[in-house]
Amino acid sequence: MFVQLGQYYYQQACFCIKGRNLSKAVDYLKSAAALQPQDADIYNLWGLCVYKIGEFEYAKTIWQQSIDIKIEDNEAIQYLKELETSTCKQYENNYKEAVEKAQNRQYKKAIQKLLLLQKEYSENICCMNLLGLCYYATGKRNKAVQMWGRVLAIDESNAQACSYIQAVSTEPQQSLFSFKSIFRHMKR
Repeated sequence: MFVQLGQYYYQQACFCIKGRNLSKAVDYLKSAAALQPQDADIYNLWGLCVYKIGEFEYAKTIWQQSIDIKIEDNEAIQYLKELETSTCKQYENNYKEAVEKAQNRQYKKAIQKLLLLQKEYSENICCMNLLGLCYYATGKRNKAVQMWGRVLAIDESNAQACSYIQAVSTEPQQSLFSFKSIFRHMKR
């Protein structure tokens, strides 16, 4: 019975991915992995979803779990090799620098860095959410909402983008104090 339920969750995750609902797919894949902890394919797809969201460290952890389950003919080996390339490592370092600049209220510098990152990987959800926050911090509310809208076009149930849009929509002329309260929820 658990195997069938695990397969059901895996299938639901696939439907969610096709429907551009990555966050929901991740939820289904977590459930599938809990029910079928020895199925490397579940972990591989889960890793791909969180990679697409932009959570590279989380993807590494999941793919390593997949390799621990099955080492031969496992796509996770190639995924991890890709994350270890100098290009990918440089991307991660640049993203961390952008986060640091945003945390230090150097929003314009963070925007510059994030826009360069967008040229390399235009659908990194974490990057787009942060870019939206930085736009909002510099008074570019419409650009911020547009960026979060792009996130929702890729991942319609992305909790961060939904909460940011809701926060700026409920009070269009939010004070800096209100902005700080939504900015602190940013994933690092």
